[in-house]
Amino acid sequence: MVLSLESPQQLQQWNSVWHQCQQTKQQLEETLARSTTAEPNSTSADESDVLKTPESQTVSPEQRGANRCVRLPVSITPLTFEDSKNDSPVPFSKSPTSSISSMSHFTFSPDSDSKLRQSPSMFDDTDSDLQHIMDEMISTEREYVRSLSYIIEHYFPEMERLDLPQDLRGKRSIIFGNVEKLWDFHSQYFLKELEACAHSPLSISSCFLRHEDQFGMYALYSKNKPQSDALLCSHGNEFFKQMELGDKMDLASYLLKPIQRMSKYALLLKDLIKECSQSQEQELNDLRTAEEMVKFQLRHGNDLLAMDAIRGCDVSRITQILFDFSQVCGVYI
Repeated sequence: MVLSLESPQQLQQWNSVWHQCQQTKQQLEETLARSTTAEPNSTSADESDVLKTPESQTVSPEQRGANRCVRLPVSITPLTFEDSKNDSPVPFSKSPTSSISSMSHFTFSPDSDSKLRQSPSMFDDTDSDLQHIMDEMISTEREYVRSLSYIIEHYFPEMERLDLPQDLRGKRSIIFGNVEKLWDFHSQYFLKELEACAHSPLSISSCFLRHEDQFGMYALYSKNKPQSDALLCSHGNEFFKQMELGDKMDLASYLLKPIQRMSKYALLLKDLIKECSQSQEQELNDLRTAEEMVKFQLRHGNDLLAMDAIRGCDVSRITQILFDFSQVCGVYI
């Protein structure tokens, strides 16, 4: 009954019943005391009255009012209380809520633990690996955007200084290439789209394929990179070393990041393809298409570099190189 006490009204009702029980107990004890001191014949009469069945007993309203209780058959065990020595009218010292907490026990079905282990959203190793690759893609993309922003914010203004070497004046597009356009694309579009795919790694291929034209800017950046390196080696390195930006990397290291980023895309896409299930045919094909697009842009950049090298080379020198090659390899061209 203690467990059903959910309101002050029920608690008050329980206390009232408790007091009535105490009064009944006291009356029973008084009756027992009188019975032990009475004459033997009186005791026998009382016992015969007690042994009568409830159907043979007739209690008048006057008797019920005078005695305020009805005799019980001897076969009924009297009600006892473990804390009968306590005179406090309150039957318990703890609140009903604490009693419920101490007596409640919760059990799980035998197969609940096995079902929990088999939950794919929490314990699937493949999904975990895919999510790890996706997290790396997004975190490195954020760092890449910060690096491009750092170039624009700190190095671009240096090109306007009055003490800029004469050979570097008007050469910002050669030194930095199309860094500003790359930063605009990645910060305004590509990074946001990657973050939108944070919890669906296999849909990342759409981010690459949707911007195939924009990724063509990397081939142009690669084509310009040798001219940038040559200009920095001849004049720029000494000038930009004088800058106190509090950064461990120099300008040449920052300008290498776009080349490194395309290679990183190819590696991460390759890792996603390895973790993709063969049953996910459409996602697998899209990832392979995205990987091939990135690799094509890397090859295209190298092809543009080779074409520039041929244009700037003496024809007689090219003929000599081809002749030497045929002599070594035994192939006549």
